[in-house]
Amino acid sequence: LDDLTPWKVLGKKWHLSRKGFPSNKRVKWEPELLERLASLLDAAASAPLHWDWGNKQVAHAYLSESDTGSPWASIHTKRREGVDLVLSSPAGKFSLGRIAEFGSERSITPSKGKLEQISIRFTSLPQLTPPPLLTFLQDYYAGVTS
Repeated sequence: LDDLTPWKVLGKKWHLSRKGFPSNKRVKWEPELLERLASLLDAAASAPLHWDWGNKQVAHAYLSESDTGSPWASIHTKRREGVDLVLSSPAGKFSLGRIAEFGSERSITPSKGKLEQISIRFTSLPQLTPPPLLTFLQDYYAGVTS
């Protein structure tokens, strides 16, 4: 029965759809924003990412198909206010100043072990304009895979 949920059946289409948000509330971002962000993450990685679109509110990108640990990147797709990108990084690797120009909101918070979470909220397509964001994501990829 669990495998018949819309997010399991539809995968990426579920996350791009306007279903799954609180009813009667306007979503403040365009679906193209999510597609462009996923493409930007793919472009930043020097090897193909393996996406898991089978969750209700979040899509995870892994560095390999057999990866069962923390995702390389997670995108929260069912928040009305924006699309939230979450990256897990070694603590102290990136400063808040490095991400200060990205998105509409951003934070770096301690996470489990020696990791911290970098969170960036995107609300419009112009916020995804490379190259500064792409360069940061490439540096993040290099820092996590080295």
